[in-house]
Amino acid sequence: MNLFFEIEASHFFDARRRELQLAVENASEEQLDAQEALSRELLKRFQIEPLHLNFEGIYLSSREEQIPGELHPKSAFLVDHMRGKSFPRQVITFHLPYGGTFELLRCMPNPRVLSAPEVSVTDNEILFDVIDFYSDPDRVKREADQTLDVIKKQYQNLAKNVEEYNTALLSQVVKFIEQRRDQLQKRSSVVESLGYPVKAPEQITTEGPKIPAASDFHDEYEWDVFISHASEDKDIFVRKLADELGKSLRVWYDEFTLKVGDSLRRSIDKGLARSRYGVVVLSHNFFRKEWPQKELDGLVTMERDGRKVILPIWLDVDAVEIMRYSPLLADRVAAKVSDGLKQVVAELLRVLKP
Repeated sequence: MNLFFEIEASHFFDARRRELQLAVENASEEQLDAQEALSRELLKRFQIEPLHLNFEGIYLSSREEQIPGELHPKSAFLVDHMRGKSFPRQVITFHLPYGGTFELLRCMPNPRVLSAPEVSVTDNEILFDVIDFYSDPDRVKREADQTLDVIKKQYQNLAKNVEEYNTALLSQVVKFIEQRRDQLQKRSSVVESLGYPVKAPEQITTEGPKIPAASDFHDEYEWDVFISHASEDKDIFVRKLADELGKSLRVWYDEFTLKVGDSLRRSIDKGLARSRYGVVVLSHNFFRKEWPQKELDGLVTMERDGRKVILPIWLDVDAVEIMRYSPLLADRVAAKVSDGLKQVVAELLRVLKP
């Protein structure tokens, strides 16, 4: 992962605001009338928990690894006889504990440092390596300090961006609720002006305003996740992904689920309707084919009341290509196959098994 350097933080915040606006638009009139309770619920749901990087808790681990000659510092090591060969070197891994909203690790703050440390990420740690070419602890420390300095600056700038978003959230909630109430009032006025008696809709009594969360619908789902993909990508990545997710989740994947004689159309429709989430493997093959995009359209219609359903994975595509084919998905934080299967599965499980 390129830490703090994959998507604009402003795009991430904009996507959250659009989800907030959608949640307000899907709220009932009873919920809108109970504005204070609705506002509390929306604030709780759409506030972004800041990242918490524990620089005081950094610790190290080390291993020996075969390093290609071409990756050695040119000034000291790279000579003709080293090309095409590998040499054992000590690799020191720095473990930086973190907490908070995982998606922020991908976000570029404003302002930003024009540097992107290459890291790996687990559920609670950021890891980066320093190769000890010289058996010199001072050199290792200098290189690590340079990386940590970039991380700190990006982290501090992003913290300010998140604080600004959260501070403005209440006024945004009030604005969207007022806009929605005005919209409903105008519609009501149009109906009343037609001169016919107006029948009030049936009232549904509830204990209080509540916006459904994904967990509210758990019992109605037969599968935890539906995997939408192009068949050409099975051997490259998708089959391995399905196998890994299937170890701990109920997965709708055609090779697992379809049986001889099944209707493909009806089976896919059922899979879409009865899955909590849809993993969509976006690739050049995906965008060239009509059927996977129909599956994506089906998943989009399931995103109601601000509920997140679509979990995108990028396979050999970048943000520019995603924007060209599907602007809806361009602002969404996505897992990347280039980060490795293990990392993709870990990111998905943070949502699928929180």
